[in-house]
Amino acid sequence: MIVRSEFRDLDTPTGPMRTHVYTPVRPAGARRFPGLLLYPEIYQQTGPIARLSTQLASHGYVVMAPEIYHEHEPPGTVLGYDPGGTDKGNAYKRRTKLSTFDNDAAVVIRALGEHPGCNGRVGAVGFCIGGHLAFRAALQPAILAAACFYPTDLHTGTLGEGDRADSLARAREIGGELAMIWGRQDPHIPADGRAAIYRALTDAERVFTWLELNAEHALVFLPSHRSYTDPFVLADHYFLHSDQVVRNSRGSFFSGRVAGEDPALKIEDDHQLKSEVYPVLKLVNGEVKRVDEPALTALNMRLRDDYTNDCNKGVGRWNKIIEATGIKFELKLPHVAFHRHIGEFRDIVATPAGDLIANAAWEKSKDAWLPSDSDGDFIASLMQPVVERGKFASWIAPPKVGIDNKPGDFEYVRIA
Repeated sequence: MIVRSEFRDLDTPTGPMRTHVYTPVRPAGARRFPGLLLYPEIYQQTGPIARLSTQLASHGYVVMAPEIYHEHEPPGTVLGYDPGGTDKGNAYKRRTKLSTFDNDAAVVIRALGEHPGCNGRVGAVGFCIGGHLAFRAALQPAILAAACFYPTDLHTGTLGEGDRADSLARAREIGGELAMIWGRQDPHIPADGRAAIYRALTDAERVFTWLELNAEHALVFLPSHRSYTDPFVLADHYFLHSDQVVRNSRGSFFSGRVAGEDPALKIEDDHQLKSEVYPVLKLVNGEVKRVDEPALTALNMRLRDDYTNDCNKGVGRWNKIIEATGIKFELKLPHVAFHRHIGEFRDIVATPAGDLIANAAWEKSKDAWLPSDSDGDFIASLMQPVVERGKFASWIAPPKVGIDNKPGDFEYVRIA
């Protein structure tokens, strides 16, 4: 997706705030995207933060990344990834009033809501001090979800003028879902600090996802002075952050993603799922039956059912192609109890249709349902290398034209 980047100087109670905006380019009349308030590290709008903002925008979000120290530095200032820049950033975070951080968040949230490309649903994500600021932003009702990556000073309260941040104490005010991502070897947030945050969120009965990795601080960025974003970590946690709110019901933050309309918008429930039930398949007296369970504890089953329904749509399209060729054959997804090794049906044996059978019957029929050793040998026999110029392996369809319009027998690779 093409992303347009620009900046805006937003008016705040403490002066103009340079805010970097990343917008997916959309055709006229196309649907709009959710907004994302992105908080950087203490160094402000560095190259890695700019690239990360672009990556997130390319997934279908209007991203706004404010310069959090606009009171103390001219617009466009980027602090260096060096001791001098670190000292400045740490000093500024304690010279800035909490009210300034909170007012700035409200300004960006309002700007996202007014952006012509935004659909009005807004979330927050942040890294280091930005993780803490994303947590504070979640105190505002407009934030439907927040992903807080290694939020510093959350357990100590040492953010803002006077080192008296009340962020964790106010956790009960957070209405959206949280994703909290940590590095176990992070010296800035030790185990006892993470434990205190976990207890506070649990005691406040907030809905949150918690993930700890074997990593140090700034785990989203590669270690060489944070020169580049780690694509694997970013991808993993992007989908974790997406998943956290797709599980929510109506008004879901991620419902406007480019991947398609969020089915969560079609769910009618009380949003908190405290009094709702959801039917799940369970093993009851030796039979697979559908039983109503509390919807909150059945979230994973709901997610799996939605995924299965989506897969069925794809299978249906494949079957139409098969039917068009005149072949009388139909693909079907197996029953959820088929060939399970974990979960509710791990101790039973079922056919692809979901019928319970004995182990002897399974051993007799399993090769008709699952790839056998002979199937694997047959596939291996087909995978024979072809190195003759102008020839193609049997599993590759010859292209109509070669690379750069070269002929099919062009010597692209010379084998010595």
